[in-house]
Amino acid sequence: NQHGRIFRRSQAQGKYKAQTDLAGAYLMGRGVIRNPTTAGYWFEKAAKAGYGEAQIQLGLLHIQGIGCRQNVDSGLDWLKKAEVQRHPDYAKRARGLLSRLKSSPPKKGQDISVLEEQAQKGQLKAQLELAQRYEIGAGVKVDLSAVVEWLDAATGQGSANAGHRLGGMLMMGRGIEKNTKRAVRYWNLAARLGHGGAQVDYAVASAKGDGVSKNLTEAYYWMLIARRGTASEKQQKNLKALQGLITSDLKPDQILDGLKRSRKWKNPESPEVRAQIASAEYGDTKAQFAYGLAIKESQPIEALKWLRLAERGKVKDAAGQVGKLVEKLDKEQVEQAKRMVERFKPLAP
Repeated sequence: NQHGRIFRRSQAQGKYKAQTDLAGAYLMGRGVIRNPTTAGYWFEKAAKAGYGEAQIQLGLLHIQGIGCRQNVDSGLDWLKKAEVQRHPDYAKRARGLLSRLKSSPPKKGQDISVLEEQAQKGQLKAQLELAQRYEIGAGVKVDLSAVVEWLDAATGQGSANAGHRLGGMLMMGRGIEKNTKRAVRYWNLAARLGHGGAQVDYAVASAKGDGVSKNLTEAYYWMLIARRGTASEKQQKNLKALQGLITSDLKPDQILDGLKRSRKWKNPESPEVRAQIASAEYGDTKAQFAYGLAIKESQPIEALKWLRLAERGKVKDAAGQVGKLVEKLDKEQVEQAKRMVERFKPLAP
């Protein structure tokens, strides 16, 4: 925007105050997307040139670990440089900060290396925390590719929230190449894992044909499930209005079928079941077999899809379970499951 162009033009002219002002804009998110790591970059440029305000701000970022790894010694060094500034205001502020830090030393933040080690070992809580830290720059540099990496790892373990967030990043092209088809797959998975927002987003995408083939019956099905789990009166009103738009193009028997199907849907409450669903989507054949067995009564066509995939993966007893389920379904339902198997591609990291 014009605000940013003016700042950048000033910076090119070597005006260190402009660099510091631009850094402040990134730090607070004024006129630009908030990014404390970018703020630190511009503070450092002006600080190295001897600008007192930038030295103070950079010192505080290092001490607090905002947009970077915490480094108290480096932060104190920058404050000491500001303390000997000729500019009396900067020198006074730096002295005051150093005095307070001496009487009340800064606390050391969480060891990021330990957190990364825990995440790499598969600890879901650590993966989610790292994704959050890399997104806001808390103790690390802002890195959206790392956000994507840890959200994907957490989704693979059954985190509905991670799947929904990752779908949103893919839909917007934030930190990763825009991919609406992949985004909708993450929303579909998060919806099946019980995330209300993902259920709405997937319903809307199905109604519009955005990233997935337009399917009003599927949109209606997920809208009903989303409404069942939404408590807010305002949200219920909005969902009801959206549901009305969807059902206006549905036949009575399609509406009735959607109602019946939605009543059978159950929110997967245990972490084990959620992990099983996610692992099946990521291509784990044993998880596909277990998930197919779990839903064969409530969602027989979907179950046949997963059991056939398990059979293809040569999972023990899968072929027998496929045969039993095929006997209970009509020809069209069996063909529908077959088409689902042919279209299936595992979610890859």
